[in-house]
Amino acid sequence: MLRSFPFRPRAGIAKTCALALAIAATTLRAAPEYPYAGKPVEAVYAELCAVCHGAQLGGGRAASLIDGAWRV
Repeated sequence: MLRSFPFRPRAGIAKTCALALAIAATTLRAAPEYPYAGKPVEAVYAELCAVCHGAQLGGGRAASLIDGAWRV
């Protein structure tokens, strides 16, 4: 005697898709906005990087970004 599935496969797919959409919506809503969007690169570098890498990228507390030594 053949038994039928104990669940409806299409209902499982629908529930899985609904759960995935709910998780995606929550994640997208919770994602913080990038605070430096739209700012010039020079301003972002001056604010975040220049303290260690120097105003002219030549090094300071951290390595130079223009000498090529940091490349892999």
